[in-house]
Amino acid sequence: MMMGWGAGAAARTDEPQAPPRGVERDGFTTARQQTQMMLSWWETTGVDQVDLAVRRQCGAMIWHRDHSLDALPLAWARAENVRRGEVYIRPARGYSWPVVFMDDVAVATARRVARKYDAAVIETSPAGGCHVWLSCTRGLDEGARRRAQRWLAGLIGADPGSTSGEHLGRLAGFKNWKRSGCWVNVLEASRPGRRWSPREE
Repeated sequence: MMMGWGAGAAARTDEPQAPPRGVERDGFTTARQQTQMMLSWWETTGVDQVDLAVRRQCGAMIWHRDHSLDALPLAWARAENVRRGEVYIRPARGYSWPVVFMDDVAVATARRVARKYDAAVIETSPAGGCHVWLSCTRGLDEGARRRAQRWLAGLIGADPGSTSGEHLGRLAGFKNWKRSGCWVNVLEASRPGRRWSPREE
């Protein structure tokens, strides 16, 4: 069942605007729309329980674990982000999920992955690499995700230090204060029905 994050909420005139770098290239997308695009892609690929975390300026990590996608405390996360908290997300630990994560992938490489396979490409800063969430043909436990991530990192030049199987990624529609407060955007959210097979590992 598709979740309604609220078309009415997305149309508010006071909604913070993310740069027009994402899927909708003919105009601005709002921060809430960016978040919705990422979470909708996760739901389509089979992820329905997530861990949401905020790292405050003082270094404290505040967790909201094992939440359904339609029960995430996004208003709280936005308030924390305004106060320069960094907002992260991952599929909830303790489950098998049909998705693997890659960090710091070059934009051109990330786009090629999304053209070949079902993938969400998240731009974390204009000057840096991307996060790539790659849809898989079957659920993988944390150990299997770790092995897949390590193999894929060597193949496409992703960060080998972000291959733990439970690594956090940034949530689209929030600001990345580590990179001067730039918006985190969805560049691609491909759903062509071509999931990556872990047997290719």
